[in-house]
Amino acid sequence: MNIKKPIVLLILLGIITFSCKAQRLKAENISMNSEMNYVFARIYDEKPYTQILFDGSYLMSVFKFSDSKSTPENFSEGHEFLDSYIISIVPDGDYYTTSKLFKIEGLNDPKILDIKEQKYPHISLKIEHGFPNERKIDIVIVEAPK
Repeated sequence: MNIKKPIVLLILLGIITFSCKAQRLKAENISMNSEMNYVFARIYDEKPYTQILFDGSYLMSVFKFSDSKSTPENFSEGHEFLDSYIISIVPDGDYYTTSKLFKIEGLNDPKILDIKEQKYPHISLKIEHGFPNERKIDIVIVEAPK
């Protein structure tokens, strides 16, 4: 009976060791998508603006990033770049294949003032942007996936 305990312990130890090796994490290189790589490298270290829409059917997330590609060469704010927003609208659940992705680019110091549901599937974003003494407000309409 004393021999069975070490054998059982060795078997359990072997099972645990092999099952842990099967669950090793692996990083996949996805840097071939240059546009995605560009956005993630320039995204601001701030919490995205999120809002649940149409009675919980959709989640909208808005990410702000520094966008040198949308900044004109003669931009007069020194070494700064204009900003852009990436807007993701995802249906409830794991339906990323039917999600929508939008980009609003070329904004100077933008601030989202309001996001409102319009007649389904339309959503309006009220955005303030511009130089300190030349601020303006624009409304942009995007669509949720149908």
